[in-house]
Amino acid sequence: MSTAWGIRYPHGYHPIYRYCTPDLSTARGIRYPHGYHPIYRYSTTERLNREALRGRGSCSIRFRSIAEERGEHTVKGVKAIILGGGRGTRLFPLTLERAKPAVGFAGKYRLIDIPISNCINSGVKKIFVLTQFLSASLHRHIMQTYPFDTFSEGFVDILAAEQTPQGEDWFQGTADAVRATLKHTMYYHSDQMLILSGDHLYRMNYGDLIEFHRRSRADITLCAYPVAREAAQRMGLLRVGEAGTVEAFEEKPRDPAVLERFRAPQALFRERGLDPGADRYLASMGIYVFEPHVLSRVLEDETRTDFGKEVIPAAIHEYKVVAYPFTGYWMDIGTIDSFYDANIALAQPAPPFHLYQPRWPF
Repeated sequence: MSTAWGIRYPHGYHPIYRYCTPDLSTARGIRYPHGYHPIYRYSTTERLNREALRGRGSCSIRFRSIAEERGEHTVKGVKAIILGGGRGTRLFPLTLERAKPAVGFAGKYRLIDIPISNCINSGVKKIFVLTQFLSASLHRHIMQTYPFDTFSEGFVDILAAEQTPQGEDWFQGTADAVRATLKHTMYYHSDQMLILSGDHLYRMNYGDLIEFHRRSRADITLCAYPVAREAAQRMGLLRVGEAGTVEAFEEKPRDPAVLERFRAPQALFRERGLDPGADRYLASMGIYVFEPHVLSRVLEDETRTDFGKEVIPAAIHEYKVVAYPFTGYWMDIGTIDSFYDANIALAQPAPPFHLYQPRWPF
């Protein structure tokens, strides 16, 4: 007999399965921040129930954690940096009084909840959020929403722009923000550094991304999303070889000849189980994985202030940079039009993206 039960979390139900036979009763546990909390399910006979309670007879108790099921050991040494300090001019007037990541979304969420939730669900528990403009509302939301207990070794640390003896300027771009806070983010030992944007809608297991990065023996991994030709002209495009190595990067190309050179190889999509279609291009998602020493070196040149426009194009010629094709739902909701479209789409009877997922909640 197979019986499915659930345990109540603040955000919903996590199904825990129990399998009972006349000879064996197996109990599994859920991993809590403070340790294992066993959830027991017993076989249907009274004798085996008594033996299960006493831990005797043919019944055994086996503990298993949600972390083990998700492969969180893969990302235990990974640190995440979420970029949340931009002016948010593309979302004005929603950003009139608050930072872009603090803008409300889908009724009860903030944009910052998307990357933070993906991190926590993936097992990345050391998270830094870089802030700058109109950040009071964002700081308050993070502090109230993401407290970690003492024993979990996890945190969401807010790093605001600050004046130092080495410099008195604000963050000048995405790369400059990461450079200015390296002394804080590099304080902890890191296997890899994961850099995320704060204005995208998607659900991703970063453990799969990190595993791909390590298996490729890459210095830098860029997440790439397949787009059609009409959308390609509005995004940063990657030219990728058959082996997945990034050969060139172009920001918002308009020239048809340039677009033709950036057509994505079909084999790369087939490996991920995606139909390449007739006209596909790989757009950068603004999600990067760096080896820590590589991140420090590519940021040494202080004239390079933006990852997409300056740091990544220069790094392609010096380091092994690979593309990780993402085949799930992804949308940049950093503009008024896309923000409106995404909210309306979520209210449809059959939305393209479901915010509620029991084992991967926002």
